[in-house]
Amino acid sequence: MLRALDAALSRVEEFVISVLLIAASFVLFANVVARYGFNDSFPWAEEMTRYAIVWMVFVGGGVAARKGAHIGVDVLARLLGESRAGKIVMVGVDLLCVAASVFLVVFGWELVSQAREFGQMTPALQIPLWTVQLAIPVGGALMGLRFSQRVLGELRNNAKRPEVEILS
Repeated sequence: MLRALDAALSRVEEFVISVLLIAASFVLFANVVARYGFNDSFPWAEEMTRYAIVWMVFVGGGVAARKGAHIGVDVLARLLGESRAGKIVMVGVDLLCVAASVFLVVFGWELVSQAREFGQMTPALQIPLWTVQLAIPVGGALMGLRFSQRVLGELRNNAKRPEVEILS
């Protein structure tokens, strides 16, 4: 059941990113056509695109953690390989990532709470600012979950470190 839940969450993450990317691309394209074709533009287009990108980045952080695509310096882990010391280093790094994710959740939630308390609104869209800032704790939670899954997998000795293709 947990595997099905994990797979469903993965599909939701990727769906959200896809929808946001398509929406942002469409709005930007329409804004360019309106600006250069009709000498008019949508005053909210850039703001909406910016907020879509913010959400894509934070949700994408969870996807990157799941796929092992986060930027990292893994020289020591590669040198140590599959040895006990190598696994300890990998677990330690992932635990640091979990701690950073918890930091994002805690302080992101504090930011969201303050924005809600003060009733801040976005300039062009006039939506509550906290709906944009909510991406921080949501993304932190997704990353924390994915890094925690990696730690558990490493401790159970059944983790396969995903190899991410490096473009050269």
